[in-house]
Amino acid sequence: MARGGGARASAPWRGPNSGPQRSLSPPGDRYWVFKDNNVEEGYPRPVSDFGLPPGGVDAAFSWAHNDKTYFFKDQLYWRFDEHTRRMDPGHPARSPPWRGIPSMLDDAMRWSDGAAYFFRGKEYWKVLDSELEAAPGYPQSTARDWLVCRDPQADPEGSGREAGAHARPGRHGQSRAEDAFEVCSCTSPASPPPGASGPLLVASVLLTPSALWTAARALAL
Repeated sequence: MARGGGARASAPWRGPNSGPQRSLSPPGDRYWVFKDNNVEEGYPRPVSDFGLPPGGVDAAFSWAHNDKTYFFKDQLYWRFDEHTRRMDPGHPARSPPWRGIPSMLDDAMRWSDGAAYFFRGKEYWKVLDSELEAAPGYPQSTARDWLVCRDPQADPEGSGREAGAHARPGRHGQSRAEDAFEVCSCTSPASPPPGASGPLLVASVLLTPSALWTAARALAL
């Protein structure tokens, strides 16, 4: 699922402890469903299919703990029941239900390690499966851990490290940015995403300081 407006990018990205993935950049306030890397017939479709704002949402992910799909827009979120194919009563509601997570998100996803990841600006938060609060030690740097880049906050001592190497995790100083875009050198080659038996809903967000990444999450239909 993607937001409209601004510059978009299609670039290699990776998650923690994983190989590189290939990102996709679908335009507009629509969503695609993929199965075996092929677009299912009848897609793309507007996000208004889910009763969501026609202008699109900021983030979406499926939480395996309760088989619910969460959609986020500004400080509101919607919870979609995958079994009934309806929005749960009482939604939209305010702020994410996980403690320690920002009230406004740029993106969210469930990764292959079973954890949920939430992104805001240049940082991300990890929530372990079934937990209701962010894991200790977060937020961390999105550019360093997900975009195969040098740490934007790394000190000169780490300047000789390879792209993607961790440089003092958890240390966040002044960022280096020019013309409102993150200064980051991503050089790792992309490769196809890990095989998945179910369809994939692909999400894309702007590569700016307010949203530095692209995500894909499994959606059981």
